[in-house]
Amino acid sequence: MFITLKAEKVLLGLPTHKDRAKASKKAIIYGLASGTCTDSKSLAENIPGNITVQDLYAQQLIGFYDYAKKKFHKDTKNSMLEDLKNGKKIYWGRYI
Repeated sequence: MFITLKAEKVLLGLPTHKDRAKASKKAIIYGLASGTCTDSKSLAENIPGNITVQDLYAQQLIGFYDYAKKKFHKDTKNSMLEDLKNGKKIYWGRYI
């Protein structure tokens, strides 16, 4: 199975099903789905399930990953991605 570098980074950045579920939910709420691309197709192929459904899920994960790695908490300076992985509650307005 072929996996792109970006898809691999997303899988490593969101390693658990719980992390992916949270990221997907935030991506839906905030409109972060990236659209179908080589990376989303590659990621979808590496997540178990229906490939059509998984492509949409992959788009959401990529969108969240790209956004969250660039946003940092106003006070702690932790990235949104790190806070999500560490089980912290994400309050959208506290990240810049």
